[in-house]
Amino acid sequence: MRRFGINWRQSMGAKSETKPQSFHEMMKLGYPIDEAMREGARRALTIHHKLGQDVVTWRDGKIAIVPAAEVLAEIEAATTHQSS
Repeated sequence: MRRFGINWRQSMGAKSETKPQSFHEMMKLGYPIDEAMREGARRALTIHHKLGQDVVTWRDGKIAIVPAAEVLAEIEAATTHQSS
């Protein structure tokens, strides 16, 4: 795909000459996608925590507003429990 006179690999800074994967191929690699989503959520929660902002989450079938630190602690506990 050409965009502004250069190909998409150059515009995206890609160094690999391999073809991009199809959506279905990427979905077969669910773990990397899931891990990227978890990391993004951790980063967002960390930013909220540093700014002293609460976050909205789902608890006991209801919407709940809780401190970001509380959610980060729950994630850390779940991560520690899974790796044990």
